[in-house]
Amino acid sequence: MAESSYYSKGEQMAWDDREIIAQFLCRDEAAIKNTADKYERYCGSIAYRILGNGEDVRECLNDTWLKLWESIPPTVPEILSAYVGKITRNLAINRYLDGLPSKKRQIFVRRYFYLDEIYQIAEHFHMTESAVKVGLHRMRKSLKIHLQKEGYHI
Repeated sequence: MAESSYYSKGEQMAWDDREIIAQFLCRDEAAIKNTADKYERYCGSIAYRILGNGEDVRECLNDTWLKLWESIPPTVPEILSAYVGKITRNLAINRYLDGLPSKKRQIFVRRYFYLDEIYQIAEHFHMTESAVKVGLHRMRKSLKIHLQKEGYHI
């Protein structure tokens, strides 16, 4: 009886992930193909719900595989599916934000990625705090509507 038959389905999947991570750590390019084979549908679904465009999804997935190659090592994820999904989600959101006008995108990123305070953003962009709050509210509302249309329940 093969060794893999002793594992439950979940343990076997975890073992496959450990093999893929080991390939990344050894800089074996097969890791990219194996990750894409295993997680393309999962990551594609995440990206499509945010981007809603097949071409953007394909580019996002290619960026995901590249980001994995660049980040493992030094990172060694405990749960590969969560790590790959998080990278895909972040890249898709960044791609979505790229569609915003530059100033709005910068304000959004400063607030929610760099965690700048409202007053800091207002000073940097020579705006009132009220204008920053209203702009952020509108961007959050727009993002929420977009994500809900794509099937996310927020």
